[in-house]
Amino acid sequence: MTNRGYLFIFNQAAGNRKKNDTSQLIINVADQYSISKEDLFLVYSTSI
Repeated sequence: MTNRGYLFIFNQAAGNRKKNDTSQLIINVADQYSISKEDLFLVYSTSI
């Protein structure tokens, strides 16, 4: 594990994409750049 991490914060009320579509896009790009899934932190906002 490295000291580097990537944090993504999603506002569920914003945009037209579903959270699953966006999450999968981030995971696919991370795979392309050999970024470990352990270094990805996906946070979903529960309030507006």
